[in-house]
Amino acid sequence: MTDSVQSTDNLSMNTVEEETSSGRRRSGRIHKAPDYYANAFTDDTSTTHAESDDDDEKLASSGKVSQKKRKSTDSSATESAKGDKRSRLSDVSLSSVDSGLSSPATSPGMSTFESLQKAQLDTTSAEWTSQNTSASKNFIDHDSNFVVTDTMDEDDNSALLSNDARVLASKSKKPAQRRAPARQVSAKQRSSVAATNARRRTRAKAIESSPEEDEQADSSEETEGFATSAVTISLAEEDQKIQRPKPYGIAPVHAESRQDLCDSLPYYHAFQSGAYTQKEVGWGMLLGRDAGARPYMDEEVVITRAGGGCKKNAAGKLTQVASHSDLNASIKAFMKSLEDRRPLALIVGRDNDSCPVEIPHEYCVMDFFVITNTWEEDCNGLVVRKWRFEKVDLDHKSWWAAEGSPKLPARVDRITGPLAARETCPACLREFPQVFAAGWMCLNGSCQAFWTNNGVAPSADLSYNKDFLRERQSEPPELRAPYCLAPEVFEVDQGNESTYAYSRGAFKGIVCPNCHRCISRKYWDGWRCETQDCGFVHSVHQPVISAQASCYDGTKQYDGHAPCYDEWNGPVAQKSMKVYGDWVITTYQLMDGNVIAHLQANKHLNRGKGGADQAFMDLQRDNCMGLQRHKRPQSTLKGDMLSGQFTKNFGLPYKYVTETVTAGFSEAPVPILAALKRLSWAGRKIVGENTFQAFNELLAVGYFECGKMDFHDDGESTLGPTVATWSLGAPATMLIRMKERYWKGLTKNNKYNPKERVVPGAALEQERTVLNALHGKISDEEFERRRTKLYNANISTVRSHKPVLTMPLKHGDIVVMHGAEMQKYFE
Repeated sequence: MTDSVQSTDNLSMNTVEEETSSGRRRSGRIHKAPDYYANAFTDDTSTTHAESDDDDEKLASSGKVSQKKRKSTDSSATESAKGDKRSRLSDVSLSSVDSGLSSPATSPGMSTFESLQKAQLDTTSAEWTSQNTSASKNFIDHDSNFVVTDTMDEDDNSALLSNDARVLASKSKKPAQRRAPARQVSAKQRSSVAATNARRRTRAKAIESSPEEDEQADSSEETEGFATSAVTISLAEEDQKIQRPKPYGIAPVHAESRQDLCDSLPYYHAFQSGAYTQKEVGWGMLLGRDAGARPYMDEEVVITRAGGGCKKNAAGKLTQVASHSDLNASIKAFMKSLEDRRPLALIVGRDNDSCPVEIPHEYCVMDFFVITNTWEEDCNGLVVRKWRFEKVDLDHKSWWAAEGSPKLPARVDRITGPLAARETCPACLREFPQVFAAGWMCLNGSCQAFWTNNGVAPSADLSYNKDFLRERQSEPPELRAPYCLAPEVFEVDQGNESTYAYSRGAFKGIVCPNCHRCISRKYWDGWRCETQDCGFVHSVHQPVISAQASCYDGTKQYDGHAPCYDEWNGPVAQKSMKVYGDWVITTYQLMDGNVIAHLQANKHLNRGKGGADQAFMDLQRDNCMGLQRHKRPQSTLKGDMLSGQFTKNFGLPYKYVTETVTAGFSEAPVPILAALKRLSWAGRKIVGENTFQAFNELLAVGYFECGKMDFHDDGESTLGPTVATWSLGAPATMLIRMKERYWKGLTKNNKYNPKERVVPGAALEQERTVLNALHGKISDEEFERRRTKLYNANISTVRSHKPVLTMPLKHGDIVVMHGAEMQKYFE
């Protein structure tokens, strides 16, 4: 069954019967889940815009690149959280203070780095000979803070033609529909643009012919080392490994799994996408494999694509399948970052083929960068947006520079500002730098002249213009990054210790101060670095709190009988209610012989002997159960993916959604045995003394603030028909719904089985029953035609997969589920 729980301290215990050699095997389980301010912490619920996949963004090293072979092996992240408002309390669950689960949510080129040498990027092209091509490497525009191009008003000729014009992010809301008709440009405007471009070319030639400028350029090139340890790349056999030099330094932060990375860094929470953005603010970007052409990386400059539109093909290769749109959330955020010159962090993955050095860990934080330029390129008929990132700190050598490479001069000792020639497109009046060595061309994907030079399309083996790569901002950005690269170790706020120790913030990971590794919160009592020989351990004092303190909504316990706020949907659930002493027992019938009972407690029951108040306090003391998070199975993310709950199993071994550790009842602490006793009483009360079999397995589950458990069932072949849950601490919500297969009548592969039972209350129950009666009486083709017509006509009904029962759980409430078909049809 799946229960959704959201609470601070919840102890829920589920009892399950299982087969043993002597007959039925019975088991019980416990969960512990805290949840103070369910809505107060919104860190991980903020939008993370998926671009393509976790390895969607990639860079390429500088140098000459042979484009003969590209190997694409891509690892995409597809984690989804299915749960509901709150964590689940099936089996036995115990929760203490507010706790929450932080849930979440590329490719070509296997190349061999053969030799390390100074960058020698071609500045000429055999393919193009055009008057628009050349520009001096020392061409310096009046406005040294060059940025990107943009659409301007048609009548703003003076701004368009000025060398000082600074065009920032595109403000056009129009999606990038390519090859749109050229904007109407008057003959006067064309003449003015042509004159301006001619003056620029004349000026560039004059600078090129100056011996002093040439000498200065040569000198600059030697001292700056082209701001890169350039590499010559040859694409060898696909099974060859990339041979790269060792890095110059050590990454300020690294991680060995995607969850460790996203849990520990405040500027990167993208479990499944390359870019992490939030409300049109770019925070960070992961550079893994990429399907785009010409990615680039050196010591200070990165060029990559971003904006989504990628999917895996049949061979598992990530490929571009759609053009980028300026309405894409990541593109909008990066445009805003470009306009504001706001720094964002870049992270390189081990599978990135473009990094000029060997990447020592699965993920390595590089540094803070600013976006200096953006443009669009043609990718097999699709329009892809590219971005140029420049390192903010130019005064210190990058750790990913090659070992033994020369030190670069400080920013003040460099030639800064625009070096590549700028020209304005006569068709769309957009100004662009000369990005490629082969010559200038319009890089506006909506222009008729897009991706051509004098009407001629470029060759496939384009290389970047050396002057464009050498450009540097004359001043660092005025805005500083909101966070440092390596966050400080989590410490409890002493003024709010009772709640903060179990808060969403306390659930996050930290960065080890010794080895700089990201560490997820795996253990209930703190963090432990798993790097060999590191030994760093960080524990946080977790005060024992009362059940009343764990209730973030301020709800008091009931003095009399508790009102029932359950929501149920007939005809699946039939409801009845009775009073037993201080207990209010509401029973629901789900099909014949399947029962769910909600036992609601009050203040007198919770304060009594063996009640919920004492159990809740006892279970918090000294982490007596040894709760910890365990690996989740079948995760597509790199590295281990941990569950959102802390668990410990007692009695007979049990495997539910994740791996768990089992200890015998002889090793169980007294609070666990006391919880088992209370659940056994509830089981006898609902099932009956003659039918009930004693529980012999119990699972304890603890949740931090806003923690939850996804929909699941306890339908293992060895389990019996009874499950019980005891909820302790903060409020929680348990949801019961029909399994999707039986609700829709379709398998995961969308196959329909007319012989399968139509479960009462399922979607289109009557219509499917009538249709199934025709099976064998009409042809299979006619049957499928009618079935398809029925589903298409009622698509909204089929998709409205809602819970059949929603039970708000208060401190001390118990839920008992019993029935042979309960686990088969419901979750």
